[in-house]
Amino acid sequence: MEVYLHLGAHKTATTFIQQTMQSNAETLAKSGIFAPRLEDIRAAITPGMAGKPMLGFEEYISLIVPENTLSHEALPERLILSDENMVGYPAEIFAKGVFYLDAKQRLKVLKSWLPAPPTKIVFAVRPYTTFFSSAYAQWLGPFAKKYGPEKRFIPREVIHKKISGLKRGWPAIIRDVQKIFPDSQIIVKEYRPAPEYLQEMFEILLGDSAGELKYNAGYFWNRGLSADLVSELEAQLAKGEANPESVAKIRAQRSKNPSDLGAHFWPDDQRKALLLRYEADILTLKDMTNNKLIWMG
Repeated sequence: MEVYLHLGAHKTATTFIQQTMQSNAETLAKSGIFAPRLEDIRAAITPGMAGKPMLGFEEYISLIVPENTLSHEALPERLILSDENMVGYPAEIFAKGVFYLDAKQRLKVLKSWLPAPPTKIVFAVRPYTTFFSSAYAQWLGPFAKKYGPEKRFIPREVIHKKISGLKRGWPAIIRDVQKIFPDSQIIVKEYRPAPEYLQEMFEILLGDSAGELKYNAGYFWNRGLSADLVSELEAQLAKGEANPESVAKIRAQRSKNPSDLGAHFWPDDQRKALLLRYEADILTLKDMTNNKLIWMG
């Protein structure tokens, strides 16, 4: 059984990809492909990467693979483990000012858990301007629900300073993956808010079986919080007025407002600097390519 890792990154349609594979589980099973539910991965594998108790690989497989496929002859030909949290959490970037600081250590644990190196590792990158703004909006709501006025809110201006000082970027994360899994094929894809991007990702993960998937090709890409909604939530947090009800009311509007946050989140000079940095980092990633590291564009 070959293992594929889909490591994210966050904010690159990972949730939609995971949900689509789940909704097509029976179709994929006929092709010998099994993708465990995200909740099962986050219950049994991902916590172990942070030092918590972890089931052995064989025991885990016996629990998650359907009973009628547990005979040795009928095990899936391909196991796809998809969880962007395997490399870390965006909230840690905001809290610590470091880009996926623990990725290498977390992946070391994953390597020791797997019986053999993954056949393929899939990773998507996204421009820093929209990656950080989208991650910030996602982090903001749960922060308000969990802490409300009881914990000091980190304002956007502080986030801007932390991100400006980041020493690590996408190339550093890919180098971490390379160092831990030198024998695996690593495919890096650039995120685009378009149905074609989804199709290309499914083809990378599923091969010919991607053509058999049923899913909503008109996926609503701009479902995040708009710039106005983020500003409203920030104002509530700054005044100590945020509560679960008010946060839920704001976040309920996210599917009704095109997300223009990326265009309004940054001061002009920082936006330009992040765009230039992303362009430079993409060139670095392209220079890193070899027979094991493939840039899919």
